[in-house]
Amino acid sequence: MVNSYYFIALSKDKQKIKGKVEASSIDELRSIIRFHDYYLIKYRKIKRNKDKFLERTIKEKDIHNLCKNMALMLRSGQSLNNVLDLLGSTANNRTLKEMINYTKIEMTNGQSFTSCLKKYNKYFSKMFISMVEIGEKSSTLIQVFEYLSRYYDNINKIKTKIINALFYPALLIILTFAIILIMCLYVLPMYQTIFTENNIDLPFITKSLFIFSDFISNNLILVILSIILILLVGILFFISKKGKDFINLFLSKMPIIKQIYKTINIYIISCSLEIMLVNKISIIDATNILVNSLHDRYLIRKFKWVCDELRRGQSLSKSLESFNYFPKMFIEMIKNGENVNNLDVEIKSVSNYYFQKVIDILTKLTVFIEPCLIIIIALFVGGIMASVFVPMLTLLSTIG
Repeated sequence: MVNSYYFIALSKDKQKIKGKVEASSIDELRSIIRFHDYYLIKYRKIKRNKDKFLERTIKEKDIHNLCKNMALMLRSGQSLNNVLDLLGSTANNRTLKEMINYTKIEMTNGQSFTSCLKKYNKYFSKMFISMVEIGEKSSTLIQVFEYLSRYYDNINKIKTKIINALFYPALLIILTFAIILIMCLYVLPMYQTIFTENNIDLPFITKSLFIFSDFISNNLILVILSIILILLVGILFFISKKGKDFINLFLSKMPIIKQIYKTINIYIISCSLEIMLVNKISIIDATNILVNSLHDRYLIRKFKWVCDELRRGQSLSKSLESFNYFPKMFIEMIKNGENVNNLDVEIKSVSNYYFQKVIDILTKLTVFIEPCLIIIIALFVGGIMASVFVPMLTLLSTIG
């Protein structure tokens, strides 16, 4: 595990040097300091929990930019060390910047690029590290980073589509809660006073609404603190391993949503296999790497079984067909690729097809969900208003 250290050292001309460095051990820290011709005086390990919820992650967008820039600069003829020098000084993500600078120092000390990345396996998938390792050994890093750049760019596009699909509904829900809160605090108490003073017999719905309004008015601070607490507990749960497993299970069982979730998974699987097969990784090794890159526990369990079937000599298409997860068209294209010994080309076609399908589904979902949510919220708010105006009509008729 890579840790951060604050250090104080002396330079050759006896000047004090203070700084921060990434190292996997104290010995490595001393080695890094010696490499710069400094004499280590004092060091202190930085506790990770202080910035746990800050920028301690590397997003798909950051990885896409890293791969794109690596491929571009390597293709222009620059050495890997020069590329890392430039990227280390221009990276916007703090964690990525630390990783690049640490990798640069380690490579100067004789470490390979892949061995440095393995220390950051929390941020990079096994597929990513395996692909870089193959590219480094076969001198095809440019092609590897081009493929990885396209993969992470597509994953980022899918995530952006999902966020866009959820943003407007989330905004409407927040506004609806704000309107209900204002009504409970200011509007409903006013009507309640009028009805009470005129002894109007209220329907059950209106009575319930006024009871709810009284509870919110009398316990506003408690309600706000409870909402904040629920949100914090929810966030902590959903970023945990159990929370992520729960989300995956929920998405795989929820009607309509499960088809979208399944299509996204099929794209990720097909695209990952495409990248590995194009770069001459055997289908057994590619499937094994895929197992360690997936997050859905059901898919991990099933692909472990597929790996075992492949080792027994079974074809990929037969193994996936027994899986009973993939559409018939997917299986047939895999089978055709195996028959003509062109599996990587067929999987690339499947990958492109499912990427476009995911984008189309998410676009249609966005168009569909917005008017539906507006209608539901309008009916909800309208029901609240109706429960107040019906007794008001009764009051007006009594006065008349």
